Amino acid sequence: MALLQGNEVYAHCRGDNGKVFYIGSGRPDRKYNTRSRNEDWNKINNSVGFTVKVLVSNITAEQAMVLEFSFIKQIGLNNLTNKTDCNGSMSGGYRHNNRPVVYIKTGELFKNLRHGCLISGENYSTNQNRMYRNSKTKKFNYV
Repeated sequence: MALLQGNEVYAHCRGDNGKVFYIGSGRPDRKYNTRSRNEDWNKINNSVGFTVKVLVSNITAEQAMVLEFSFIKQIGLNNLTNKTDCNGSMSGGYRHNNRPVVYIKTGELFKNLRHGCLISGENYSTNQNRMYRNSKTKKFNYV
């Protein structure tokens, strides 16, 4: 199955000094969307606005997710308004299941467990439980 290209990784920079305050990934229109952002992101946007810098473009969703987490790790979660990093560490916010995973059987990379189960035909609930317990029978590993 061919993976769809056309995703990108982007940075939101403060409108007053150009400093990066958020790293994101998604389809090209996502970088300009101001909905579904967290409280810290909204505070900066409401006070000084933001500009967008595209870091990488025309890649698959899985590649975008991995690169997004890589940029977050390089800059440091404490220097950004992002709430989670590639290791699932949190910055005072919520934890969501958007960490990339690799399907052990094939080595295929997926943007998250739900996506991996959908494509591979594995049961999501069963694998979510296996991942939580770090079971020896798990079918996926976090990247």
